[in-house]
Amino acid sequence: VLRADTARIRRRVSENQLKCGLFLNTQADGSSLDSPLMLLNRSLKASGCYVVEDPDDAPIYANRGLQLDYLERAGLPVPQRCVIQDWKPNKPVLTPSQHAQLGGSWFAQPAIGMDCGKTLFGTGKLSSRILARHGFKPRRGLLVYRNYLPPFGEPSQIRFRVWYFFGHIVPCEYVNERSMYELLGKNSAGMDRLPQLVKMVHEIAQITGLDWFVTEFMGAALTDDRDLQIVEPANALGHFGPGVRALPEVPAEVTCIAAQRLVEVAWCHSRHLALADGITARLGRHA
Repeated sequence: VLRADTARIRRRVSENQLKCGLFLNTQADGSSLDSPLMLLNRSLKASGCYVVEDPDDAPIYANRGLQLDYLERAGLPVPQRCVIQDWKPNKPVLTPSQHAQLGGSWFAQPAIGMDCGKTLFGTGKLSSRILARHGFKPRRGLLVYRNYLPPFGEPSQIRFRVWYFFGHIVPCEYVNERSMYELLGKNSAGMDRLPQLVKMVHEIAQITGLDWFVTEFMGAALTDDRDLQIVEPANALGHFGPGVRALPEVPAEVTCIAAQRLVEVAWCHSRHLALADGITARLGRHA
């Protein structure tokens, strides 16, 4: 949906000139509750359309820091982190104690919103000059994680991106040789992590109440410590929004599974039927 078209679409919906049974939100990232795209989602919901995910829940699911707090209280593994509510240009971003908590390596993301593309990795002190240079804005909130893992793409790091589509769990592993995510299969290097991934993603779904999201985990591949860290909480846009590079970020198999699941959900919703309970892991067929 083009931002310029949202007012016209809302008017047609309010005048019953346009009917929509199910709408998948892939654009309104929750960073502004009054953005044209968020208002469109609310108009569609008010008309009886089933909007995935519910725009009225955006204050919770679009708040990364709040989500991580909930996950941590539930016992799920999350990195050490600081939430900076209001940083000022030409002023220190972190206090000395916060720097000590985060260690010498960190990565930063906006605290509000689901734009995964804006991630800044660094070492040493985090300055407002660095943030401004990379497009971060004051008064929007900043989430800074401790980065205890080796650089992204090194063989000693293992990384998973897992989608959740109404009870269907779709795990993917980052393959260094091809610089892209691939659907987990029986011969994948990270297949032994499948039970842990399924358990944690199911718990994330129960805690957040979301039916449609993507989440990310990182861990050290060459270690006896089998715990994975949640480095991106449940993102309700599912990486299907603008600016996503299809194959590196969303494998073709994942897109097909998502489309199939949406058709099933729409069919059940139109007939007032409930989806079957339970969890299903969708794996790849590659050898």
